[in-house]
Amino acid sequence: MTKIHWSIWIGIGLIVTLVSSRAELTLFIWIGLAFILIGVIKLIHRFVFTERAPKEETKTARPTHAQQRILRCPRCMSTAHATDNYCRLCGTPLRHLNR
Repeated sequence: MTKIHWSIWIGIGLIVTLVSSRAELTLFIWIGLAFILIGVIKLIHRFVFTERAPKEETKTARPTHAQQRILRCPRCMSTAHATDNYCRLCGTPLRHLNR
């Protein structure tokens, strides 16, 4: 069964109560007030009695060990990441250096 949010209960209660008060429909005024009461009880229950789970710390994306390693191209001596297969400057294959 789907749980109805507290704001929906209060909103429908207000609408029913206001519309019923213009038409002088006493029963529906009480029903609207009951909806408002249920919404307020749900609101209080949510903020007072419900335990909140501690917020998980957002983990920053840390580079892996392979990303932290920096290699040098044997031909032009430029820096290359450990995940690169070829030198970005001269194109020399770096596969044998990655292993």
